[in-house]
Amino acid sequence: DLRITAETSSGSQLVLGLPFDLYQRYRLAAQIASALKPHSILDVGGYLGDQEGHIASSADFFSQSGPGDGRISVQTTDIRHCDHPRHRPATAWDQPFADESFDLLVCLDVLEHLPRSRRSDFLRELDRLSRRWILLGAPFASPQVQEVEQELSEGVMQASTFLREHRELGLPEAEGVELFFGQEREFEVLR
Repeated sequence: DLRITAETSSGSQLVLGLPFDLYQRYRLAAQIASALKPHSILDVGGYLGDQEGHIASSADFFSQSGPGDGRISVQTTDIRHCDHPRHRPATAWDQPFADESFDLLVCLDVLEHLPRSRRSDFLRELDRLSRRWILLGAPFASPQVQEVEQELSEGVMQASTFLREHRELGLPEAEGVELFFGQEREFEVLR
């Protein structure tokens, strides 16, 4: 016999089942978004999960009330397929949207998974799509980050394809991102 049951669940309940690192980074991003009050968000690389995926979506973090008690429009893209209705497959540096389509671009832990030769293309694409803000998070190269990643790759996350990509592609330099947005684009950069 196979018996399947289901219960109604809210987005806030679904996110609690995510791995701690995904929950932590998206929870912080949602707090920042709450302070900024965007009308629209694009989460580039917003497929939550490893190869098996998860039931939760990044929209579950951002779908609190928006400005004027309206809902925030949240769209996600990723190279990986997702059956969420507001998700579109796309490469990081070639997004299927018009210029300045979103108030807030969220990009968490994507930059380090791109070849070094495409990272500036990706930063230009984020700039092209954003009307107001870009929230970019990544494990930037530092002795401390490299030490922790080494420990994780030898232990609990030994089989992680993500950590293997970090080593193969190299961690991004925070200073390079700051130079791109701060000097080349003349944006205000907060770190």
